[in-house]
Amino acid sequence: MSRVWGAAALAMAAWLAPAAVRAQDGLPCLHPRTQQALPQILGPAFTRGRTHGFEAQAPGFGCSVRYEHPSGMWADVYIYRAGLGVIDDVERDPRLMDQFQGTMIAVEQKWKQQPGASVRDLQANYEKRGRHGVEVMVGSAFLEMTGRDALRTHVQLWSGGGAIWKLRATFPAKDLAVSDDAVRALAEALVDLSREEGSL
Repeated sequence: MSRVWGAAALAMAAWLAPAAVRAQDGLPCLHPRTQQALPQILGPAFTRGRTHGFEAQAPGFGCSVRYEHPSGMWADVYIYRAGLGVIDDVERDPRLMDQFQGTMIAVEQKWKQQPGASVRDLQANYEKRGRHGVEVMVGSAFLEMTGRDALRTHVQLWSGGGAIWKLRATFPAKDLAVSDDAVRALAEALVDLSREEGSL
């Protein structure tokens, strides 16, 4: 994927920043197709924690749920439509690319604003996930800060159930050997979950 992402992607990054939207805490984050709450336990012992709804304040922003691992690692899952209507499960949909690029730009810019911080090994690729080998967009980077332990961050974005799904996880880089595998397993479980069928 090209690192040359234009002004449209930058605007999308700002538009998608959940911190800029007042969330309604505790609202369930529902699967867009089955209308069921996301599972209490998912992947390798990730437990559902806080949930937020954004639709009332910003239609199209959907909802989010935080999954927490016993190791202390956490991962946020966002399900939204970004004002794009029903998102068909089409590989390499340019609308999804815009969302992904905006997210990766936002990650890089956010961390570079921290004093003494740098972002290295920023990568973005298409990879296969889940039982059916769904193609997803995956990004990762190492975040280094003066006087603090380096962090590893992961982003995965794909479509499912008519919506956009985004996974974002950040953890200490020293835990890479264990945490990378745990995030991969969570990502696989989420892709399978996103493609579950039900009545719209």
